Amino acid sequence: MVEDNNNSCHTFYRCEYHCGGRAANDIVKTDLLVETKDQLFRVSVKAKQKQSWPKVKGIWQAGDLLVFVDYKGKEITTPPDFYVLDVPAWKKVVAKKRKNDPSAKINNENTLFWPAHEEGQKDIWTGCQVSVADVAEFKDAWPDLNFPTDMPKQ
Repeated sequence: MVEDNNNSCHTFYRCEYHCGGRAANDIVKTDLLVETKDQLFRVSVKAKQKQSWPKVKGIWQAGDLLVFVDYKGKEITTPPDFYVLDVPAWKKVVAKKRKNDPSAKINNENTLFWPAHEEGQKDIWTGCQVSVADVAEFKDAWPDLNFPTDMPKQ
């Protein structure tokens, strides 16, 4: 919230970072909330320094973004690469990965999983490994966050 000289409040944008303080069984898929004047983005961030991002789970709601950050081979002074996927882009990636492995299924949260062999058992595996090749077409594909250009100074 930003307060102007007339003591009235205007919501321009708000970013919140969520981490720590969670119970072990809590499932939190949002790392960052970005609220603009007319939209809310729930951002999940996955960072890596090795070959791939392991056990990535899905996004499914309007405004969800999945950001892959690649530090592999970067010097400390070189910015990482960013691959930004919204729900349709993520569905495209998961569909390609499933096509390569027909035993995999996709749940209602767009997460790839491998079901148990017997009913009543826990799924064998949930989430998938993602490589740069899987998301290369989404490099720097940031959505228009509609941040105001005339932000007052605080």
